[in-house]
Amino acid sequence: MAPIVVKGGSTLVQSLHSHASVFHASLLETYILRYHCTGVRPTKKAEVPPPLYLTAAPGEEPSYCHACGRLIGSHKLKSGASSSTTARYCSERCKRHKPSSNPGSLDRAIEDTLYLLLNETTIPEIISALPESITQHHDTTQDIEDTRRRSTKKGETRLVVPCSLVESIIFSRLTSINRAQNKRNVRKTLEPEVPQHNDKDYDEAALTATLARLKARQTGTAPACAPDPTAQEGATDTVPSASDEDDDNENEDEAPPTQAEGDDAKRKQGQQRATERERVRNACRRAVIFGLLPPGMVDTRPLDAVPKQQPEEEEPPSSSRAGKARKAREEAHKRTKSGAAEKEQGGGGRRRCEAVMRGAVVEPSYAKGEWGVRWAEV
Repeated sequence: MAPIVVKGGSTLVQSLHSHASVFHASLLETYILRYHCTGVRPTKKAEVPPPLYLTAAPGEEPSYCHACGRLIGSHKLKSGASSSTTARYCSERCKRHKPSSNPGSLDRAIEDTLYLLLNETTIPEIISALPESITQHHDTTQDIEDTRRRSTKKGETRLVVPCSLVESIIFSRLTSINRAQNKRNVRKTLEPEVPQHNDKDYDEAALTATLARLKARQTGTAPACAPDPTAQEGATDTVPSASDEDDDNENEDEAPPTQAEGDDAKRKQGQQRATERERVRNACRRAVIFGLLPPGMVDTRPLDAVPKQQPEEEEPPSSSRAGKARKAREEAHKRTKSGAAEKEQGGGGRRRCEAVMRGAVVEPSYAKGEWGVRWAEV
């Protein structure tokens, strides 16, 4: 059978091999945008893709939501292409709930807590620096376990801060893992202790009565039960009064709290916990995409003006001494120029992070389970 020939004289297999890299890049982008547009999360065993802001081709950088830090779907970008401004939010909900950058707001407190945790600040110092509007609801008796960790890779000194640790500090509650352990400990303390009986403590009369019942069961004859003196003493002919009947009617009118009310309270508590959990993860995603400011610093620039993290192009090494000196002068000039521009624009100083899941850097829009952030390499 003759090979299939395409235009240009090359076979179909050769054409696929020549366009393998382009096909792989488009497939990765289609994979990510398809999950985001349809709202379907990857399965538990599916591999989370690498960061799209690093793997995207030049000129095809993805757009991220300024509220939740997720990728903006293609349908939203196409609908906003006709307007003069680009889409900044992935949904109307994110547009209505914009994060606040005020020093006393909850969103800014979450970002400042994450910044201090990444800089190896102790947890008691972080809690003391929180606004009073947040600490007034804290449980002072609650001990928060420091779950920050470092990579086992040689030469890696950056701390990985789990999202659950930020949630525990801000809302003063146990994480899901510690909460399950705490439930087991509370159950152990509430369970009544079974007394350890000794052979000498058994009552001879009770043992004799037990043997008599067993013997009667085998023979089929019921033992004669001795009359209970306490029952005879308490059995008196009494007639209930009218006041007693009224009390019984009042007790019947007062219905105890139903199980539906308790389930409704638990449901509201679970919804509040899920909302707070998602708010912390939104702040962590924004830290990866747009960066973090030091506590107390205000950046007047829009988030779009923050420089993107792009891999540097390698230049051929210069053999001459004059070429090395010229390159050093150019780099110093670039640093001076960028520092002056940041100073003119009102602060700058944003430092970007990266999402870490199971020891690998992943796309923050699709990080799932227990994941954290760390400082990105400069």
